[in-house]
Amino acid sequence: MTAGCLIFRGDNHCIIPFVRQETIVQARSYFSIDCRISVTFHEVKRMTKDLLIASIGLSLFIICPRMAGMVHVIAKHSQASLFYTALYGTIIAIPLVLLMVMVFGKFGIWGALAFCILTDILSALFMKEISIKAGVETIVIAIFVIIGVKVAPYVANLFVR
Repeated sequence: MTAGCLIFRGDNHCIIPFVRQETIVQARSYFSIDCRISVTFHEVKRMTKDLLIASIGLSLFIICPRMAGMVHVIAKHSQASLFYTALYGTIIAIPLVLLMVMVFGKFGIWGALAFCILTDILSALFMKEISIKAGVETIVIAIFVIIGVKVAPYVANLFVR
């Protein structure tokens, strides 16, 4: 069996084999003797729905005005193919996104923001190799994102109580 496969039993439960014991599926889950987590089918269905909704939300949020700004900077200051730049950039970004999530899990929002600021600075340093103006534009985009993260909770409180 591989990690992540579901084995359904007849009593509306399923067993999810896992690799590490710190993996916890639900508060109502229990550890069986053979180191598997057993949850009800409805819990798995809910977790799958939450995962799907959160994943779609994150994917739509990753494609954001900041991304459009970076595409504009690249198009304006280089002859690189935007298609291949997006393809290779996406492949390079996957482990960075996962690393940011791990930093968030360990250090919270401020740790994740610090990591993201570091990647923005690195992005600006790389972009300055295309042109100094591209590097400056990249850092300005990053500064506005940082300001937005600080201001967003206050603006949200004006509309939602």
